Amino acid sequence: MSSHGGGHFLFVFRFNGVKLLVYFLISYIMSIKNQLISPSTEVQQLRRIDITAASIKTLVATPAELVPAPGAGKTVIVDQVEIFLFAGTEVLAESADNLGVEYDDGTGTAIVTAIETTGFIDQAVDQMMVAVPIVLAGTTVLGTNENKNVALINDSGEFTGNASNDATIRVYVKYHVVDTANDYEY
Repeated sequence: MSSHGGGHFLFVFRFNGVKLLVYFLISYIMSIKNQLISPSTEVQQLRRIDITAASIKTLVATPAELVPAPGAGKTVIVDQVEIFLFAGTEVLAESADNLGVEYDDGTGTAIVTAIETTGFIDQAVDQMMVAVPIVLAGTTVLGTNENKNVALINDSGEFTGNASNDATIRVYVKYHVVDTANDYEY
């Protein structure tokens, strides 16, 4: 091994009679190390949440956590929400109730527009719906949603019906996490 100033090293190996030269730039590796991304924030993540009939009927009082708060200095960015209703023996009932996906157990910023439940929650056959994030009107203060969970809420009166309590909702959330403490780097 020989060193060539500036942190560059030349490694010479012999493999089956063939000389292999590997030029390893220590200074280059050091310059990009701060740009490397941890696996937890690098790729889109997927979470599955199953919500029982009893919990469906109490979403106003107790929103269903879809993604936990990621920790200080991080913000969850939701890419897509897929909601599946597995209808029960009897239908669920609603009147002017809509589902929503919001930060901070439903007390924070809305992530998707109101999800109309008429023709969805009140059906006797299985249903599915895909919701994508909205463009927020105006702006949100940088850091407002830092370290906040993401929750499925009901924005009005509680759902009723399904006396057998055998209906369920399954939610898939596709999301990624950004580092709010480091200028929203991935």
